[in-house]
Amino acid sequence: MKWGEPRHTNRIYWAALANAPYNYRFENALVHEDDVPDGVEYQSHLAQKTSVGMFIPLTAHLSALYDFKFVNRDIMVVLAEADALLPTSLVTTEVPRHAGKAGHLPQAEQDAEPPTGMLSVDLEIAGFRLTDLVQNEDRVMLNISWQPLPGGHRFYFVGVIEMRPTAEGITAKWLLPGPCGVNRLLRREFEKRCPGLGACLTPAGRKHCLAGIAPAPAKAAKHIDDCSVNSPQSMSVAKSLSTASQPRNGRS
Repeated sequence: MKWGEPRHTNRIYWAALANAPYNYRFENALVHEDDVPDGVEYQSHLAQKTSVGMFIPLTAHLSALYDFKFVNRDIMVVLAEADALLPTSLVTTEVPRHAGKAGHLPQAEQDAEPPTGMLSVDLEIAGFRLTDLVQNEDRVMLNISWQPLPGGHRFYFVGVIEMRPTAEGITAKWLLPGPCGVNRLLRREFEKRCPGLGACLTPAGRKHCLAGIAPAPAKAAKHIDDCSVNSPQSMSVAKSLSTASQPRNGRS
């Protein structure tokens, strides 16, 4: 049996930051535009334009390889290999901290290893962790990250789940728009292990994360006469909350 040759090899660069190595993120790992297929979407503020060409975030490049069906390897295996390859001296963390009213996770400081026992067993065995939370009066935002196990050097930010307790139960959804890159691929892995986001917390996790949040009252059903069709007052305009992605359709 003869193994196929690798189809994609890339040179990986680091963006130079003034206060490195303390704020390196996985988005600071870059690849040159000559190594990137056309059509890659990336967030413009993460790219670096230089005299030798454009450098695109590695995370966007990896995501595109999966979107274009160029690779079919487990993304967790690929990121674990990248984690081992990238310099351990550059502690790259995808964990956003102290955003708004941050909740302190039990038995851990904000900059320490996140505690276990918050997410379901299947999620935590796979490496997913609850890394921070922000509580409001009627909801909680959960920062979800992933770490290669065992012995991963860094966390990869997966997304933020907004969770609301109601009289009927817990409603949960990913906050959108989400970032471009491998985060989207990790979300799919998360959802494979937890199809219902409202069930991702353990009983201990629910007790801690939803402490002090009163369930929203059930909404009364409207009579059909109370509903208006195409009423301007009932329509809202969606606003983008992140930097627009830019497709890379060619090279200049």
